[in-house]
Amino acid sequence: MVLKRFFIVALLLVLAAAVSACSNSGTVKEVVKGNEENTKNVEIKLGNIEYQLPSESADAEEGQLGLKIDFSLKNKGKESVSVSESHFELYSNDTKLESYDPEDYKEGFSGTSVAAGKKINGSLFYVVDKGSKFELIYIVHPFIEGLQEEKTVKFEIDGSDEKLLKTVEKLQYPSNSVQAYIDVFYYGKDNLNFEKWTGDNKEENLKAFDEGLMKALTGPSVLGEVDEAGLKNLIAVMRSATHEKVPTKIVTKSISKDTAIVEVTAKPLEAGVLKPVVEEKAQDFITSNPNASELDVQKLAFKTMADEFKNVQPSDEDVTIELQLKKVGDDQWKMDNDYKNEDFSKPFINFE
Repeated sequence: MVLKRFFIVALLLVLAAAVSACSNSGTVKEVVKGNEENTKNVEIKLGNIEYQLPSESADAEEGQLGLKIDFSLKNKGKESVSVSESHFELYSNDTKLESYDPEDYKEGFSGTSVAAGKKINGSLFYVVDKGSKFELIYIVHPFIEGLQEEKTVKFEIDGSDEKLLKTVEKLQYPSNSVQAYIDVFYYGKDNLNFEKWTGDNKEENLKAFDEGLMKALTGPSVLGEVDEAGLKNLIAVMRSATHEKVPTKIVTKSISKDTAIVEVTAKPLEAGVLKPVVEEKAQDFITSNPNASELDVQKLAFKTMADEFKNVQPSDEDVTIELQLKKVGDDQWKMDNDYKNEDFSKPFINFE
């Protein structure tokens, strides 16, 4: 049936839509008091320190962050020494903080044996409250240093330092990128930071996105001319309604080196209610105009959908998806074409 064919194609317009593909670090001297300490046989230096998102394995409460501490350790003695994560402890207000394994296990430090005269580099990860004062302790065990009793080496870390706090800002850069994609592709907004946040060319990507929508009507289901004006109007109406009625919650869930996972939550517009309305009007039109062409029916379907779409309301239920982004430049995050991001449209419009 001509009517059903055109309606299904119009729905695929949205369901098949795919987005073509969004560092500051702490200065040691300002964040740490005394970033180099020595014992009899071991020399420890702290390197870069920054806030990050805790991994999924971390026992973190809402609002807590991860603190990544890079360090180097040199064995000055004549015998090899064993060093593990258990030799380090982080405290805040005399409370021992929990360590965690990073998303990329290769970034973590489990332990190793350091030969005489050699140096190792590693990173430590702890669940913390942003802006607190921290004390990192390296515990020197007697059997390592030949001491009579245990000794500790302490580093004071200022979690409220301005430059360290700036590392928190970069945690939302992937979310900023997703917001830019949503603004331009789904809301029809001109996000002035699109290229800054995504590294993508806004005009080229919007053109490719819209061409992808238009191509949904140039396949086997459409044999003749396409009502481009009606289709463009429908897309504009859909974007306007989505912008007005579908606010989103965007959260960066994890960042591991050059990959980020961003969660998008929204209540999609329930556009499935349009189907019986369009079918009824199209059937009446075909009955009254038996010689109507496919283009005539197409124009009616698009116009009816555009007129009725303004009345579509959002769902009562949230829809949440995860998107993957790749870092492509300094603090720029781009949609990952190799990842299954085809669910991008689900939080915005539901035609089922």
